[in-house]
Amino acid sequence: METKANYVLIGAATVAGAVLIMLFAMWMASGELNRSYHQYDIVFDDPVRGLTVGGEVRFNGIKVGEVEDLNIDPENTNRVIARVRVDAQVPVRADTEARLEPIGLTGVTLIQLSSGTPDARLLRPTFGAGPPRITGYGSQIDILV
Repeated sequence: METKANYVLIGAATVAGAVLIMLFAMWMASGELNRSYHQYDIVFDDPVRGLTVGGEVRFNGIKVGEVEDLNIDPENTNRVIARVRVDAQVPVRADTEARLEPIGLTGVTLIQLSSGTPDARLLRPTFGAGPPRITGYGSQIDILV
């Protein structure tokens, strides 16, 4: 057995291993970092029972985003404003509407965005202004109650 260790070789292998681990971690995270999102404010005049921060936002049944924040409108306390983050590839239009939909019997709800009409302009955030607003409606169950 050799009594003199090659410290340069051991140090180089350690540094190379650390670099490889960092590169792997960056590669794994790059899928989420490369995605771009748009923020929208959805204004509900109805109660938002079961909607929580982190809840799903769907477009034609496909998950495209999540709820980032829920607040009561300071100008009208009967309204709730849900700030959502939606994938930038989703064609949110000026006439797109949002509706709450229950998930099963658990009481949890999600936001379903309608596609709007094809000839309506795309609703995109503008620099310096707040997020664009979308009209939201309660779930069909809330209307019956």
